[in-house]
Amino acid sequence: MSDQNIQSIMKDIENKSTNMVAVALQSGIPPSKQSINILENISRSVCNEFKEKVGREPTYSEMRAMWG
Repeated sequence: MSDQNIQSIMKDIENKSTNMVAVALQSGIPPSKQSINILENISRSVCNEFKEKVGREPTYSEMRAMWG
């Protein structure tokens, strides 16, 4: 898989995860263990999507590029 394809997948995942976090925040969940669990689930979900599309786990630098 080319770097350009991976970058495109990463950008798609970044947009998707940003939207998922925005929806979670707009739902009014208070800062708590539940909100941490929601964020962990989002992270796990998009890492799994990356693995399905690319065929490997994202590297630390790829995760940083997607989520800052």
